Amino acid sequence: GRQVWGVGERRPSYNTFLSIFADQVPAVTLYQHVYTYALSSDVNQAEVGPIYEPRDRYQTFASWFLLYRDITISCPAEETS
Repeated sequence: GRQVWGVGERRPSYNTFLSIFADQVPAVTLYQHVYTYALSSDVNQAEVGPIYEPRDRYQTFASWFLLYRDITISCPAEETS
């Protein structure tokens, strides 16, 4: 997998490896990198799935939203002289 540059081309090799690794369990992994992000409590539905590349943290960005309310403001009409 590391000899192939494109992620799309690498994925099948890594999926095969992970399948064999899960079946045979030849080793126990001791370290798994954890990404931690702080978001305001005003942000809703900010679900972040697996992160393989930095841009993956924004995969679900389109579904994030802030609670808001519509406010109508009336401005007095300006007098023209």
